[in-house]
Amino acid sequence: MTLPRFIVLKSPCAETYLGYKHDNGNYYDYTEFTEPKVVSANAKFEVEFAKDGLVHIRSCTNNKYLERIHNPSITGKPDEEYWITIIADKLEEDRSKDRGVLANNKNVADNGNDIFKVIDWESWVILPRYVAFKGNNDMFLRLT
Repeated sequence: MTLPRFIVLKSPCAETYLGYKHDNGNYYDYTEFTEPKVVSANAKFEVEFAKDGLVHIRSCTNNKYLERIHNPSITGKPDEEYWITIIADKLEEDRSKDRGVLANNKNVADNGNDIFKVIDWESWVILPRYVAFKGNNDMFLRLT
């Protein structure tokens, strides 16, 4: 399975999508599954292929890459010390470094909370709030 160029990442537990954390405080550049609409600009990411078959994920909102950071002070729990942010200005392909995010696209079991659904952004047709349809008889469609 190959990834499309533009993607949206859907939460496995809710009808929300990955995007910026809506917080003007300390965690503004952090990601979280809180975007309510799949067509939100904050939920759109671009996939860039790395040299070894993995991919980098870049935000279309600020043109920065996803980056894993270590911050144990958020929750204080030892198993929740690493977070994904949208702050990297350049690609990091060195796997020995702790900060870069290189994603691998593969099918895994559906029982984990760290698994999400990849949605092809370009497969969506985004219409305005109001539309009108005109037939070949120059009449508009209406509800009856």
